[in-house]
Amino acid sequence: MHTQNEPQPPEELVESIRPGVGLLEYLSTEKGSALANRLLETFGSSQAASAAAAQEQQRRQLEYQHRGWISGIIALVVIFALAISTFAFLSWKGKLDPVVATLIGTIVGYALGRRQP
Repeated sequence: MHTQNEPQPPEELVESIRPGVGLLEYLSTEKGSALANRLLETFGSSQAASAAAAQEQQRRQLEYQHRGWISGIIALVVIFALAISTFAFLSWKGKLDPVVATLIGTIVGYALGRRQP
């Protein structure tokens, strides 16, 4: 029994469905063929959209990794340049003692020796 609040199927769908007609027989009709084509187009466009989204995500991930790598290289160059300039300045002033040299060497060794993720 249908009540007034139940949604009704579209009229052209009701007309095209006949009792006792199989799926393959329906798909061989013009309306069935059109329906199958629409479903295949929808599936194909959905697949293309998901492939494009995955490719864009991969591109962004590589871009992010590249930026991180470049930032790490810049940080290492800055630390190394600072250590060399500090050694040069302290040697020039005559204030370079073994404790400061060990500290600077340890910092540079840590920065250059750590593993990259």
